[in-house]
Amino acid sequence: MSTLVLVRHGKASSFSPHDYDRLSPPGLLQSQALGRFFGAREARFDHVWVGPRLRHRQTLEAAAGIVAAHGVIWPAPSALDDLDEHHGLQLVFALLPRLAAEEPTVAQVAATLMRGEKPEHDEILLAYRAVTRRWITGELEADGVESWAAFRARAARALATMTEGVGRGASVVAFTSGGAIAAMVGAVLGLDDRRVLDLSWALHNGSLTTIVFSPQGLALESFNATPHLDDPRLVTSV
Repeated sequence: MSTLVLVRHGKASSFSPHDYDRLSPPGLLQSQALGRFFGAREARFDHVWVGPRLRHRQTLEAAAGIVAAHGVIWPAPSALDDLDEHHGLQLVFALLPRLAAEEPTVAQVAATLMRGEKPEHDEILLAYRAVTRRWITGELEADGVESWAAFRARAARALATMTEGVGRGASVVAFTSGGAIAAMVGAVLGLDDRRVLDLSWALHNGSLTTIVFSPQGLALESFNATPHLDDPRLVTSV
């Protein structure tokens, strides 16, 4: 059997479309803790994949640098755009006027923005969850925003790219986002859209999800593990 380890990026800087794509100070600590975890075990990978976002690469670089200090050098990473997160956040901002008239939680965020103030993190999160529950049914669409169905197909394609044609007994690692990990787990387990969305909310920053695979198929070995985060303050989900 071969192994694919899916790493969710460390905690990002802000829940907005403008400055979310970089690690926050806790996100950097999570990534460094991951590096110490892999380094102490001299974890070696035959292939390293990284998604297209800055937060994906920053997580990888922080972890790989510490692993290298333990004398283990990982292969140069291969970029894979299919490891990108879904476009739910872009959808919220693209449809904000309409959603403000339909969703009370979105209306609250819109009112805060109209006053020139920054919405609370929990306000945005509630609105985001309400909208994405409608989005996955196909009820909501916006020009230039990838559909949920297209996202799930893309995640399945990423999983195939990373596992097909891989030699027996290989170890693969990929740095990506929570939604993409949930969708790949959903592809392995045959989960419906609502269950995949629910899984995406459960994923911790810097967590490890492991899929084992062979020419006979794929199986989930572990999900959302955080053995490297021994400080409870570093166990975050957004």
